[in-house]
Amino acid sequence: MDVLGLDVGGANIKAAGLRLGENREIKTSIEYFPVWKMGKENLSLAIQKTVKKLGWKNFDWVGLTMTAELSDVYFDKVEGVNHVLDCVCKIFPVEQIFVLDVDGNLLTVNKARKKPYKVASANWMATGWLVSKHLKNCLVVDVGSTTTSIIPILNGKVAATGKTDLEKLLNGELVYTGVLRTNVATIVDKVPVKNGYAKVSSEVFALTGDVHLILGNIKGKDYTTETADGRGKTRLEAMARIARIVCADLNMLTQKEIKKICEYIYNKQLEQIIQGIKKVLSRVEVKKRKNLPVVVTGLGGKFLAGKAVKKVGLKNIFELEKIVGLKVSVCTPAYGLALMVAEKIGF
Repeated sequence: MDVLGLDVGGANIKAAGLRLGENREIKTSIEYFPVWKMGKENLSLAIQKTVKKLGWKNFDWVGLTMTAELSDVYFDKVEGVNHVLDCVCKIFPVEQIFVLDVDGNLLTVNKARKKPYKVASANWMATGWLVSKHLKNCLVVDVGSTTTSIIPILNGKVAATGKTDLEKLLNGELVYTGVLRTNVATIVDKVPVKNGYAKVSSEVFALTGDVHLILGNIKGKDYTTETADGRGKTRLEAMARIARIVCADLNMLTQKEIKKICEYIYNKQLEQIIQGIKKVLSRVEVKKRKNLPVVVTGLGGKFLAGKAVKKVGLKNIFELEKIVGLKVSVCTPAYGLALMVAEKIGF
């Protein structure tokens, strides 16, 4: 029996195929698809392409979660949720589809349509559920290409106080900063240049993908999104983009000066994540807080989540891949959701 976990984001579509039975097998795939650029009318085809990459012809059950509904190609989340549901229902029989909600329930498509705000941006729940099967008390820090989710697990259950993105932004469980797609001007308003600090342009001249490429935190193949200027993803091209945030170019700044700017931005991004972690930890009992294990995952699991956690003072750090024994960190919600569906149907 084959189960599919689908995480339909506004920028990336992620899939995890889970083959149940004696010859248990897991496959994952990811497709960069910025729905606001590529067009919502092409979303169904993009989902099909992502699933096809897995190499399996048919699936018996499908678990769906989404964040694409937030994209401004939709007037509101209701329109977005229903469109994503429509796209998936074009590919798979409606009776085979389960939709994850923010409480960890798997709903039918019809019920999901009646509760759009319950199924909107629920993918963090799949990650939390997955980790809760391995650790009864911990904190999960998932740093993706766009956002950071901080999920408390207490007494074997996901203990997030926020359910919607708005609630999570208010309480620190969602930090809108990521490895690739974040405009550096949302992280810093000034950077060290020459013998002073220069205010940065608020234009979208450079992204965090440039920062982490220059610093060696990611490789070119990891930089899966488009760049701010539409040019390539070499270190030199990334440096040109970073120079532009202070209205300069490579003739005006040295590579050493640009690297110094990147190190400053990196530390400020860590501070954003640290603030979120501290806010979430403040709601955990003091006796549990001190030695609380932390599970890091996502594209920035090591160099953003891991470093931020260490700076907070927590030392009991685990990489999700080592806990589950699989390389699923870039598509954790999709994999967790596939397992949720498997449990739902009795496997």
